[in-house]
Amino acid sequence: MARVSASSAPRRVIPPAPMVVSAALLLSLLLAGAGGGTRVAAAEDVLVASAHVPLMMEVRRQWARYVDLSSWDARQPCAKWAFVTCNKRTGEVRRIDVAKKGIEGPLPAVLGSISTLFQFFANDNKITGPIPESFGQLSQLQQIVLRGNRITGPLPRSMGKISSLWEIQLQGNMIRDVIPAMWKGMTGLGNFYIADNQIQGPLPTELCQMTSLQRIRFSNNQISGPIPACIGALKDMVNFYLDNNRLTGFIPASIGNFSKAVNFFINGNNIDGPIPSTVGGMTSLDTLFLSGNWIKGPLPSTIGNLKNLKHFIMEFNNISGPIPPTIGDMVKCERILLDNNFLTGVIPPTIGKLTNLVWLFLQGNFLEGKVPQSIPKLPNLFYFNVASNRLTGTANWDFSNGAIKGGEVNVRSNYFYGTPSFTAAGKPFCPVTKTSKMNGLDQIFLSSSKFNCFSFPAKYPCPGFNEPGYGSPAVCQGFCGASSPQGTCNGLGYCSKTSAVVGGWGCVCDAGATLAPNGTWCLPRSGSGSSSGSGSGSGSGSGSGSGSGSGSGSGSGSGSSSGSGSGNCIGGRANSSNGGCGRTGSSVEEDDSKSKGKGKGKSKGKGQLSMTFMRG
Repeated sequence: MARVSASSAPRRVIPPAPMVVSAALLLSLLLAGAGGGTRVAAAEDVLVASAHVPLMMEVRRQWARYVDLSSWDARQPCAKWAFVTCNKRTGEVRRIDVAKKGIEGPLPAVLGSISTLFQFFANDNKITGPIPESFGQLSQLQQIVLRGNRITGPLPRSMGKISSLWEIQLQGNMIRDVIPAMWKGMTGLGNFYIADNQIQGPLPTELCQMTSLQRIRFSNNQISGPIPACIGALKDMVNFYLDNNRLTGFIPASIGNFSKAVNFFINGNNIDGPIPSTVGGMTSLDTLFLSGNWIKGPLPSTIGNLKNLKHFIMEFNNISGPIPPTIGDMVKCERILLDNNFLTGVIPPTIGKLTNLVWLFLQGNFLEGKVPQSIPKLPNLFYFNVASNRLTGTANWDFSNGAIKGGEVNVRSNYFYGTPSFTAAGKPFCPVTKTSKMNGLDQIFLSSSKFNCFSFPAKYPCPGFNEPGYGSPAVCQGFCGASSPQGTCNGLGYCSKTSAVVGGWGCVCDAGATLAPNGTWCLPRSGSGSSSGSGSGSGSGSGSGSGSGSGSGSGSGSGSSSGSGSGNCIGGRANSSNGGCGRTGSSVEEDDSKSKGKGKGKSKGKGQLSMTFMRG
């Protein structure tokens, strides 16, 4: 057998150690990005781009009086410049945020030369003058926020070229101009806020070409003319606010394309015509606010499709016909305000299915028949007002055991009869718990109907509640209606503390009236009558005796407003503070910071005193 020598066997080759070290070194150099021997500067060391330095120095010069911009130094990295953000690689200025810095005067025109500017915030300052035309050069701008200043017009037409712009906020300024038609070039615009200015003229039809729009807030301006019929082309619309302007014409049928819309506000205008049946296509709606217009015709049955609707507000219009039974399909509804229209027919029993309902205002219509028994028993109903209708039937409602809860129940000026239950043991006006006073009734109005007389306890203590305000309720309106009409306390319908009821609360009567023995209402003066209205409207009515009463007032909201006015308005309308023609009556308010009112009202005679509930 042959013998194999060790020298002839294959040997394993081991690379030399220096080769292994060299490969590791090469890998580490590549990972460190040091190839070629050049060091990349850290982001915090990047200087402001040299082309932008002189522009920013000019801005600093103009704003130095109002805000400390000493950190704007060309020798300092951008990371140390206050209110400025730069591109971490090139040093180009991308964002300037000088909101709430007390800056005054006009916007520096040189800002328009910072072509890489992505976001600009200068809201809540005292900036004046127009937006410079040079801003049209900001081709990369996506967000500009200038709300809450003193900016005036005209709006720069050149900005219509900025297709990248996603949001523009100009609300709360003094801009007096029209919405430029050439802004249709802002094809990427999603949010367009220009409320609380002096924008005039019609809405341009070019608005319909801005199909990326999702949120429009044009409230509290002087925009006139119709809503463009093509507005439904904005199919991604979520919030649509055109309230408190001078809009006329009909509601376009194309709004049915707003299937994503959550809020639709066109209240406080002069819109005419019917509510289109296509409104049922707005299936995502939370709030439908059409109050204070001249809308006429019936409520479409398609409102039953609005199953996400919480706030259905149609008051102060000319809506007629019956309330469709499909209203009971709005299962999430919390507020139904249909007061002061011309509705007829009966109250649909289907409303009794709306277990989330808190407000039900149907007063000031021509509704007939009985109140469905299921409605006063709704578990969350807090405000129930059907005053000034033609409702009939017995009203044997039980106020003593919490069957009707809430802050107000108003059924006066109807044709009810019967004897509501007010047993002393029931304590209907007492709170359920100390932390929930409003679980008890605060006010109830039953006058000008045909209720049987009944007594109410002179003292009304609530067990376990000795604090002021838990005494006798504010119920000064007469309970006995036509059979023994009562007066009001202080002409207001509220009770005041008086020594007439020792240890409790009672009424202070007008001159000539006499406090009733139990201290809870005032016996009438001869020929007493009262009427109240909201805004500058007037109503009239007759009480028992030969007297008549009339009233007028001005509506107010959370801002300054006036519902009264005079001028060359027709059809019983009065000039309102925003220059439009509106009915006299109560004001229509919505905005918290700068509200403008438009009032409406109507009076109806039924041989009884008519009362319209006023809300500011």
